[in-house]
Amino acid sequence: MLVVIRSPFSGTFNALDIDVNKKQLALYYDGDLLIQNAFPKLCPCEREFIQTGITPQEWTKTFGKCESMRTCIHKPCKYPAK
Repeated sequence: MLVVIRSPFSGTFNALDIDVNKKQLALYYDGDLLIQNAFPKLCPCEREFIQTGITPQEWTKTFGKCESMRTCIHKPCKYPAK
């Protein structure tokens, strides 16, 4: 599903194609589930995007390489540092 969220850094709308559905998003955004319980199959980068709207690329540009990329469930990571 294409998830579109506004970045708190740039103010632009970013989109990522993430393996989630509307029901999962609703349960998370309604506060019924913790993010790791709502989306157990997502990597930390994808959960960070859902939670904050910050893309992996923005994170790397702002804070340096994301440590979660070392443990990314996608081998190789779908969001490599640039």
